[in-house]
Amino acid sequence: MTLRSALPRIIPPAIGLTLALSAMAAPSAQAAPETSSASASSVTPAHPIECDPGATGYTITYKNLVRTITHVSGYHLGPGASVTESKTAAHTRTLTSGMSVTAGAGASASGVIFAADAHISGTLAKNKSKTSSKTQTVTFSLSSSKKDRYYAVYVGYKRWTGGWELDQCDSNGQGSKMLSEGTWRSYQVKDEGAALCPAKRYKKGTLPYKACQAAWS
Repeated sequence: MTLRSALPRIIPPAIGLTLALSAMAAPSAQAAPETSSASASSVTPAHPIECDPGATGYTITYKNLVRTITHVSGYHLGPGASVTESKTAAHTRTLTSGMSVTAGAGASASGVIFAADAHISGTLAKNKSKTSSKTQTVTFSLSSSKKDRYYAVYVGYKRWTGGWELDQCDSNGQGSKMLSEGTWRSYQVKDEGAALCPAKRYKKGTLPYKACQAAWS
């Protein structure tokens, strides 16, 4: 045996490093399909749920506010000192709370008024409520004047009207259909007082303006 054949085989460092890296890379290549499989299982559905299947709910389609006089009477006060008095205001109009149906069925008047109340963030009169038809007594104060004064004693409210829909979510939770629709009405915030006339002293549409118009026009 020669000396050359008896020596152990030595692998050059460069070749050894290449082989080691190849061995380390092999398991990574095999694990790749598992990562792809996990991603595929977490894909978001093409049609997400938009509402609870079968659930119903009310939608307020529009609203309108008008300040409305329900009681008013006109009075005259001659020149003199300031006064604090109580005077009566005669009934002129009754406001009610409720709804009407123009199409479909299944709606609740109480449900409609509750939805309207939430929509305007106020405290509306409940369904079937109405304002008093009796004469109202109002206490007020007037400052002194050297002239005759004409004034209107009044009671009024914020009167609301609007539209509504009753909708139902479909069985897939991806849309809804209208079951019925109609209009609603209610009122809130009682206000009373005495307005020195004429009406042009006040902004149009306010209760004092309307009270003077009603009492002295």
